[in-house]
Amino acid sequence: MDKKIEIDISEDIIVFGSGTVAAKCIDYLRGVFKGTIYVFEIKHNNISILQKHVSNLHNVKYSYMGNDIEDKISKINCKLIFSISNIYIFKKEIIKNHVIINYHNALLPKHKGRFAEAWAIYSQDKVTGITWHIVSEDIDCGDIIYQSEILLDDKFTALTLLMLQSKLAINSFKSIVNDILKNKAIKVYEQKNIEKFGEIHYSWEKPNKGYLDLNWDGDKISAFLRAMDYGVLKMLGEPYLRLDSMVFSWRNYSIESCKCELKKNQVVYDKFSNCILINKENMCIKLLDIQRKDR
Repeated sequence: MDKKIEIDISEDIIVFGSGTVAAKCIDYLRGVFKGTIYVFEIKHNNISILQKHVSNLHNVKYSYMGNDIEDKISKINCKLIFSISNIYIFKKEIIKNHVIINYHNALLPKHKGRFAEAWAIYSQDKVTGITWHIVSEDIDCGDIIYQSEILLDDKFTALTLLMLQSKLAINSFKSIVNDILKNKAIKVYEQKNIEKFGEIHYSWEKPNKGYLDLNWDGDKISAFLRAMDYGVLKMLGEPYLRLDSMVFSWRNYSIESCKCELKKNQVVYDKFSNCILINKENMCIKLLDIQRKDR
């Protein structure tokens, strides 16, 4: 059932987030909102795309989060918070005193938590997407503001899916902000089947703990490889394979739908070409530029 949430935008706005999506959303917000924008980021290193971007924007105040974050928020005249690519878990008092709008890169209630794009691919979902929702005390369970679907195929990697989701997030953010500025209210609706999709993916979790299982069929191996594939970002770290009491990782891979010279389900470690060949059904999978690991 649809309902409306009234939003007070007469004061300032806070944004929690990191990365390019948050930066571009703040850039748009700065162009249409007159008040001060306070930006908070959990900073992992000295290089911050978000900090570099917002430092050039007028009346945008950036700081990275410390143990005093709740005290800082209490001193800002703000009723609206945007959470964009943000891993901070809001305390009950902040949720109680603010409308918090969070971006999540999946179709909630599926794949709550971190690295949702990878889990959607690994789970061999046919459809995924993006969600903007109201933050509640239960993680990623709040009322839905906006969702957009993406049809998945066997070409998507975690990186290419993340890039597409990012574009959708920025465009939909603009529409949400325009609705708030125009109407001072937004329509929301409750999530359905939350109990059915109760699992939350945590930051330390990886598909199958990061290991390729040779007992999988070809489609599952393909899903695993693509789910772990963030390109040079390596957001889930290296994938691994146990073979003949040895552990390998690889820097690249190929998946070809063709007949292979190997026997069905045969796996060969080719030392000459430094690759591992896997034959599954009519699928030839190659793990390229492999490295032996001591694990």
